Amino acid sequence: MFSIDPYLLMPLQLLLYALYRMIRAIVLLESDLFTLVRKLSQQQQVGDVEFFNVITRYRLDATDIAQEYDFLLFNDGFGTMQELKDVSWMIYTITDRYVYFVRIPSDTLLSINHATRLTPLLHTCCDRVARMDINIFVDEVRATIPPMKGRVVMLHSSPCCGGSMLARMLSSTDPEQQRLIVHGEPPVLSALAVLVNTVSIETIRSITYAALRFAVQHIERDQVLVMKTRTMQKYCCLWNFGILTSSQRDGRVVKALDLSSNGPNPMQDYAEILLSVEFRDSDKFAARWPSG
Repeated sequence: MFSIDPYLLMPLQLLLYALYRMIRAIVLLESDLFTLVRKLSQQQQVGDVEFFNVITRYRLDATDIAQEYDFLLFNDGFGTMQELKDVSWMIYTITDRYVYFVRIPSDTLLSINHATRLTPLLHTCCDRVARMDINIFVDEVRATIPPMKGRVVMLHSSPCCGGSMLARMLSSTDPEQQRLIVHGEPPVLSALAVLVNTVSIETIRSITYAALRFAVQHIERDQVLVMKTRTMQKYCCLWNFGILTSSQRDGRVVKALDLSSNGPNPMQDYAEILLSVEFRDSDKFAARWPSG
């Protein structure tokens, strides 16, 4: 059977992506002009959140981080922060100007056993996009979203160090996600890791604080959320600058586990996370405990 070398298609893919970006820029300019006219024509004050219809979506590399260019959008009105508090809205990416959100069906399974990486899932499943000025977002979160109630663990590993396997093992201990929720590579963490290189430490500190509070607002007090971070991302930079530790002001400590080749035993970390989960059915918990 005749087959084409994928590398021979790369110039064509780059050309199509360049064409897509050019069309997107034109459509977005028209959308911004339409938005301006709509704001001027409306007598009442519009909301701080701008909603968009998704015309189409395209990513050059499925393994790349989430970006604002992943969607071809057109304005669909305005709203408030209250609308984004629904469980179906999630942060997709963050730039130095805007925070982008996507709306997915409420029955979408986000566990790492169903989606190794959340970015492709959110890109494929979302039916609406919203964006909000980053400074207004920080102020709104501080004013309207209460401190986190559950616990958060961030799991980082170097390549081939068993981070994904450990995350799936953790997820399998509670398939119903009643006490333990495991997400694979949430795009909000990738966005923060990139943003730390472009904005000041004071700015990234406030953005991280607000973004994490928004991301975990639906976690209950007796739940643990494990975020398996993207391999080879500089999440350690966030920790070295003491940024993520700002979440300790909420009274619930955000903990980081680094499974590097010379790091601690993954099973010790496995036990440490599980022991922080308040399982009501101790017999069920013991039956799932790994042997050895």
